[in-house]
Amino acid sequence: MALHVSPEILEQYHGFYSLALDGMTDDGCALVLENVPAAGLRAALEAVPEPDALRTVLIKSCPELQSLSFLENFPALEWVYVRRCPAVAALWDTARTPALRGLAVTDCKKLRDISGLDGAAALEHLFLQYSAWSAVKLESLAPLRGLCALRTLDLGCRGAKDKVKLDFNMLYPQLDSLTITPSLKEYFITNTEAGR
Repeated sequence: MALHVSPEILEQYHGFYSLALDGMTDDGCALVLENVPAAGLRAALEAVPEPDALRTVLIKSCPELQSLSFLENFPALEWVYVRRCPAVAALWDTARTPALRGLAVTDCKKLRDISGLDGAAALEHLFLQYSAWSAVKLESLAPLRGLCALRTLDLGCRGAKDKVKLDFNMLYPQLDSLTITPSLKEYFITNTEAGR
């Protein structure tokens, strides 16, 4: 399956710089949205011929995008990458995308609410990076508790508003990789604390 949208068609939708739906494998496809204005997002999503076949979404440099809730319409999603979408403040209800295995969100300055992760039972890889503005505090780290399949966790934020502590030894015995900023250490129970 492949659908390529020409620059002339993109011009009709408020100056898209790129929109491509490319076949990735025989059993799925990927959607790439880059520099898409909010007004053009609906047209881009309507271009997806088979929503149940969409496996990967890359959203990059969409400054007007405020919500990721449209991802709930793609139940077979496995991989989502969101980069430089400064108006996005919360994740979508990942319970509506039960096949989600990987999520990377980088440089989304307003993202504070990760409660949508509560339903991400199959999520194996989670990357939340706030590189240039590491003073960001999430609302809570509690949604991480339900991620029982997590193998890779990379958190690049300053902390969370609540003071919930997470015991990674107990919650994620299968965790292969954990990368956190130094200020997050207070939110995790270590082996020595667990023995007290």
